Amino acid sequence: MKNLSRSKTSSPGISRINCSDYSRLNPDIRSIRNSDTDIYLARCGILYLESLPTDANGESFNYVKHELTRIFNTRNEDGNSLGIEESPIVIYINSLGGPVNDAIALYDQIMYLRKYYGLYLHTIAQGFAMSGGALILQAGTKRYATSNSILMIHGVQAEYGGGTLKEAEIDLEANKKMNANLIKI
Repeated sequence: MKNLSRSKTSSPGISRINCSDYSRLNPDIRSIRNSDTDIYLARCGILYLESLPTDANGESFNYVKHELTRIFNTRNEDGNSLGIEESPIVIYINSLGGPVNDAIALYDQIMYLRKYYGLYLHTIAQGFAMSGGALILQAGTKRYATSNSILMIHGVQAEYGGGTLKEAEIDLEANKKMNANLIKI
């Protein structure tokens, strides 16, 4: 097993973690997806974003984010050429949505890797690409949707449960800003 070592890269605000066994960093990742097929596909640069709106803690978005980081950080260490035009990383999306903050975090990570490292990534909608899934679909270098897929984007939804008027106003302003940001994307 390799030692974990950090080395600075030329891009702002990121340090690369060099390790071949990502599950040592995050042992819970093995409980999310642990079949041999999922592990093999991830090593080949193929990821699946499958989530339900009831996925309150964003496990699926976080899984893709962690695997994307692992693939990207190990692609040059082992001579693997994933993430370039000839061998892109592919994310298949069948998602009814999930937490907007997790979807935005994954979107930002993809866009960061595209901008600073030239990551080449295809996103493919199969089935549903709704809410956060549709947002991730837009992050691909090339975007595809199968003939029977269903896409849906909506504005930010808010729930006001028993707070003061001032809290509701603050919440409303935050949701307006988040909605404006999503519209820009």
